[in-house]
Amino acid sequence: MIDVALQSALILAGSASGRQLITQLLSQVRSGATLAEAFARSGQRLPPYFLSLIEAGELGGALPQSMAHLAELQRQQLALLERIRAALIYPVMLAAVLFVTMIVLLTFVLPRFEALFAQSEAPLPLATRVVLVVGRFMTQDWWVLLGLGLIGFGLIHRWVSTPSGRQHFDGWVLMSNLTLGLPLTLNTARLLRTLGTLCQNGVPLPTALKVARGTVSNTVLAAAVQGVTSAVQAGEALSEALFKAKVFPPIAVQLAHVGEETGRFEPLLLSAAGVLEEEAQLSLQRLLAIGVPLLTIVMGAIVAALIGSVLMGLLSINDLAM
Repeated sequence: MIDVALQSALILAGSASGRQLITQLLSQVRSGATLAEAFARSGQRLPPYFLSLIEAGELGGALPQSMAHLAELQRQQLALLERIRAALIYPVMLAAVLFVTMIVLLTFVLPRFEALFAQSEAPLPLATRVVLVVGRFMTQDWWVLLGLGLIGFGLIHRWVSTPSGRQHFDGWVLMSNLTLGLPLTLNTARLLRTLGTLCQNGVPLPTALKVARGTVSNTVLAAAVQGVTSAVQAGEALSEALFKAKVFPPIAVQLAHVGEETGRFEPLLLSAAGVLEEEAQLSLQRLLAIGVPLLTIVMGAIVAALIGSVLMGLLSINDLAM
């Protein structure tokens, strides 16, 4: 049946890479490999829960249900990612336009006025002199600024690449008010959705926690999940372990507890994931609602200051002429 399904998927595949992958999977399955083994040998970079769901479905005789749950999990995560990307399009384009405007003013417009100011004996205002120096630096010594930026980025990247630096950075990202809790909310939502899907598919909770830990990108939160896994393996309830971790959002702890008490553990974990995803989207909308006007005001003020400094220089020349 699997080879028939793969053959149908091969006909429906819309890209060359997709057809190549399905052909490879079909060849592996026809040679006697399981679907999980075929995916593992495909060389594709797949999240840990992907293979675990397929393997659990094959072992439990519920592969169609496993694939349906996996498809729904992928759909939910891709939908959330697309909403985030769509929300970031406008502010990114706005920042790019304003940045290009500043570069044009500093490197093309100001040098033409500098020649005019040089012919005049009028003392220029301080703001005009500062802007002219900045413009001269941008046109003549831009490589210094670029080099310093690259060196700074390299040093920060190297620090973040170390275990200690990554832990400090992830801890700051997780708890900083500047992020409005988005990393914590998104990582917890991904964790709970994967965990609920795995448990719904018959995977034991400790095993599901080990697999779902691979979906958490924040190292501090991943360490907390490891602690929760150890506590659950020792016989502790998931809600109690989540509460003791003192990292996870209250909604995750509360709905996990209600699920344990009512026997609706998996559906309520998935409900908690949905609530957190909606909360993340609202937080992102609030962040953009504040950030876009603030970015517009700040960049507009900078552009206005540049133009104003040039006008002040022109006025000083005019005063001297009169």
